[in-house]
Amino acid sequence: MHRRIKFETFKKIAEWYGSDDFEIGTDDAGLTLRFGYWGKVNSDELLELFGAHLFTIDTWECEDDDCGWLYSYILKPINPFA
Repeated sequence: MHRRIKFETFKKIAEWYGSDDFEIGTDDAGLTLRFGYWGKVNSDELLELFGAHLFTIDTWECEDDDCGWLYSYILKPINPFA
């Protein structure tokens, strides 16, 4: 099943985050989001912008000796047939 995300959703994220300083990417797990320089955000609030009934969000976090904690968010579609 294909999920589509409207550009308007990313505009809402910029408004919610208070900046357009976020990156959208992909990896094998799904769509990735990174805020500022690996900043932490409220993943529950972020998920609501996408529709909690359509997606889940996994948080990837790592402590870096030079930079401190780094956060990235992986948006995964929910399979309604699972």
